[in-house]
Amino acid sequence: MLRLKCLILPAVLLLQCYGGALDAEAAEPVSPKDSLVITLSQTPGAVLAGNGFVIGDGSLVVTNYHLVFETSRKGEHRMAGSVVVISPYLGDAREAEIVAADKVLDVVVLRVPWKGHPALKLADDKDVLLADRVRVITMHDMIRAAGPETSEPLRKFMSVQTQNCPVEFVAVRKRVPIFLKLTGAERMGVGWSGSPVLLAEAPEVAGLITKLTLKSRTDRHVLAAKATAAAQVRRLVLDAGLKTSLKRSRRSLARPEDATDAFLACMQSMRGILTSKHFQSAFDNAQDFIRLRPECVFGHRLVAFAAEGLDKHELAVTMYRKALALDPEGSAVQKPFALRLAAHGQYDEAVALLETAWKSGKDRDSCRSRIWG
Repeated sequence: MLRLKCLILPAVLLLQCYGGALDAEAAEPVSPKDSLVITLSQTPGAVLAGNGFVIGDGSLVVTNYHLVFETSRKGEHRMAGSVVVISPYLGDAREAEIVAADKVLDVVVLRVPWKGHPALKLADDKDVLLADRVRVITMHDMIRAAGPETSEPLRKFMSVQTQNCPVEFVAVRKRVPIFLKLTGAERMGVGWSGSPVLLAEAPEVAGLITKLTLKSRTDRHVLAAKATAAAQVRRLVLDAGLKTSLKRSRRSLARPEDATDAFLACMQSMRGILTSKHFQSAFDNAQDFIRLRPECVFGHRLVAFAAEGLDKHELAVTMYRKALALDPEGSAVQKPFALRLAAHGQYDEAVALLETAWKSGKDRDSCRSRIWG
């Protein structure tokens, strides 16, 4: 439940709105599906995969708080994972920086080095208040297929799923939309979190899915969905001092011809690693991925992970060193590399790597857990 005192207003009551001028520059049309990405957050206790979408100039990604932060059972402690964003449009994967987060609203804004990536515009508040229907788009099937539940070829899951929903109401505080409640969400289910909610009339973001209301714990039928409003995403970005990043690029990066092949190789390698059963397949697919994306740090990490599963320690170390050469200050490389070295008695180098990550100021809780257990 949101711990905010919200006033629920009929959509016809339009008061002061803001934000429309921030990304009003003329830009070439963007297909909403091209803005979709998959987020992967790794902590010592879990690997979390979910939906995300790109906004602004292509360098900002919006997803859920619960897909990035691992929270203790009682909710008293949290730990941010090492976050990677995977783009089907580019067939690429990059480490992401957390630039804004709101636990109550279940929103995180990430930053990636992809200016020009196809991106969605945040809808104006007045248009969100007027909306009576919205459209939710997601890559839920791909995320689900990349887990242990299916062994079917991932290529068949490349399509985007869509759900049209009526807007029951928009919750407002101080004249600004907080969240939308959507009904008629029968096709939605667990795994739709982080998906963008688009206006029915235009490919603009009204919000993002944060919570589903189920009929019961045993009956997974979805009765309604809750979506944090675009205004709250805009506020987080502005509070982070990234106003210029909300301005959409006039031209999008061209989609590489091998984007689908690279994306599928990356996802298939991940599936082999996460299921802990198909390390050889994971290794082969990771090799295919870095052949297509030789400068991708995450690709080299995938090869290293798979090599670990195959008990090829020296090869894993070699791949970690290559990843570190591409990103010398990347804590997402330093930490798993340090664990690999420590597991084979190379403690001095392992501690040196973790101390470097600690001094960078990034993800210190995770570094502490690895140095002192």
